[in-house]
Amino acid sequence: MLILVLWILIQTTFFQTFIIHRVAHKLSKELNTTVSIKKINLELFDRMDMENLLVLDHQKDTLLFAGSAKVSITDWFFFKKNISLNYIGLSDAFINLHRSDSTWNYQFMVDYFSGPGNKKTDTTSSGINLDLKVVNLKNIRIWQKDGWRGEDMLVSIGRLNIHADQFDLNRNVIKLSEIQLEKPSFTLYDYEGNRPGDTSSSSASIVQETEGLQWNPDQWQLSAKYLKISDGIVAVEKAGHSAPVMNEFDENHIIISSINGTFKNIKLKDDTLQSFVSLSARDRGGFVIKKLSADFKFTPAMMEFKDLDILTKKSHLQNYYAMHYQHFNDDMQDFIHNVTVDGHFKNSKLSSDDLAYFAPDTRSWETDFYLSGRAHGKIDNLTAHDMVIKAGENNYLSGDISLRGLPDIDKTFIDLRTNELRSNYVELAKLIPDLKGITNPNLKAFGNIYFAGSFTGYVNDFVTFGTLKTDIGMLQTDVHLRIPAKGRAVYNGKVSTTNFQLGKFIGNNDIGNIVFDGKVN
Repeated sequence: MLILVLWILIQTTFFQTFIIHRVAHKLSKELNTTVSIKKINLELFDRMDMENLLVLDHQKDTLLFAGSAKVSITDWFFFKKNISLNYIGLSDAFINLHRSDSTWNYQFMVDYFSGPGNKKTDTTSSGINLDLKVVNLKNIRIWQKDGWRGEDMLVSIGRLNIHADQFDLNRNVIKLSEIQLEKPSFTLYDYEGNRPGDTSSSSASIVQETEGLQWNPDQWQLSAKYLKISDGIVAVEKAGHSAPVMNEFDENHIIISSINGTFKNIKLKDDTLQSFVSLSARDRGGFVIKKLSADFKFTPAMMEFKDLDILTKKSHLQNYYAMHYQHFNDDMQDFIHNVTVDGHFKNSKLSSDDLAYFAPDTRSWETDFYLSGRAHGKIDNLTAHDMVIKAGENNYLSGDISLRGLPDIDKTFIDLRTNELRSNYVELAKLIPDLKGITNPNLKAFGNIYFAGSFTGYVNDFVTFGTLKTDIGMLQTDVHLRIPAKGRAVYNGKVSTTNFQLGKFIGNNDIGNIVFDGKVN
């Protein structure tokens, strides 16, 4: 009779809430903070519902709040060896983490639950297998304010639904069949924190490379057949910079929104994450990626996109791109100087309008480039081989090029070895506007241009060596040309001509065609 009465009491919400209030009161006292639960509904055999869980930190600020939590367990689980955790639901949850020195506001909970007598339990000997099936999260926010490092982060999820095929913590295996992620958001704000600079000697501060696996030392095997992302956003802001501008990329004010896409056959094995990716997104300044698809690989040393296909409003790039680095987080902060890129492009189209979003000086080009070739190196020291570039009917370039000094084109040293260059004055003046300021000699008179040879130097200070065919004759050149910001161009070197119309070139009608082999200055 007593057991029956007790069983009936346990089934009542009033009795369950009374018990949980007692537990919360005990935790509040031992943690020296506030732990409260408004209501709990526990069905003895398979389900628990909880409302309004609140945990405060030692500054009386919210550490954790959960509006609703639900758990569904195998029927009559207390009689069974294998427990199937069929369902976990969590909604309207907020986690608030912060620190201004080296100690986080949640450290007191870590100390409590991992006290000196707490040792890791070997669950394999018990034979208990937690087999999670479904997870539903709704309206979840995590706010982390790190005043010590100078890095604030906000992560939020509108809705996350997960269906699992296998969830075996004993064997470090998680296999998911489907993940639906709606309105995910990641925001990062960098500023100067309170942590003092590293004053140790250079020899003492060298980071030793970790032997074995870096990201996955416990050799977890994670996989997911399908992940769908809807309406995501990523934002990275840095303090101390001017206001953002439209129509160009600003690395200090990055906001990528409208992220939609799918990841198929996701696999994490050892330190390698792989998946087939198909995404679309929009940058704050107006740049739109209509499609980005690739076989994606991510490791501690490389990020790779095989069978790459990028489609924007005006460009279409394919088929391979990779980034190589030593330390991902540190090197990405100085991408231009620290990350080595590899690109293989086939039958690709690049609009100067899209290029101008990242290199505003090219905005006046108004040209579509069709290109193929291979590129390798850091952005500030980049080399391209077997390059073929076409622009309209009048522009064609094949050869090799190395660029040292990007992204500032005026300070970039160019070493171009051309098999064939075809163009004309009008098209070249679009790409090199300073040519328009040269009136003597008359470069317009060249008309159509064919060149095979080399171009070495800077945009406004270079040496050309090779054969130049024009509408006014042919030249063999080894000439150094300087184009100052003001005044006439200065050139010197060796030139030989065959039936060259010198009068048209220097604007003197009294001079006709000449044959010349000598020095010019």
